[in-house]
Amino acid sequence: MRSQLRMYVQVSDESETHIFKIQAIGPMVSFSQPEAQLDRLSNLHVIYQAARASLLTRWSVLTATCAAGNYDYYNTRPRLHIDDNGGIAVLGGSRRVKPDLNDMPAVKHPTKCPRPP
Repeated sequence: MRSQLRMYVQVSDESETHIFKIQAIGPMVSFSQPEAQLDRLSNLHVIYQAARASLLTRWSVLTATCAAGNYDYYNTRPRLHIDDNGGIAVLGGSRRVKPDLNDMPAVKHPTKCPRPP
């Protein structure tokens, strides 16, 4: 959709004269205030407002892959937090699992689950 605003990530040298990669990471709204952090492994975590939820995207420079998650505004706005080990977590909001294969939790086959005593 051409009229939709999109968030992009750009990987370049410090002077921005050599651009190595530009990739769209998702749709956004005009009043979004994106928040970005790098974790200890140099993965870029960005949380920003999309149409009905805040979207969290983790982008890896090494593999050029994205992972995403949806967070609803619930009592507090979702925001990024760096823990003592350099990991990134989302504080606030409420996680909403998307109905696609990339965001669903792993489900074990019933024969692989432990039986109650």
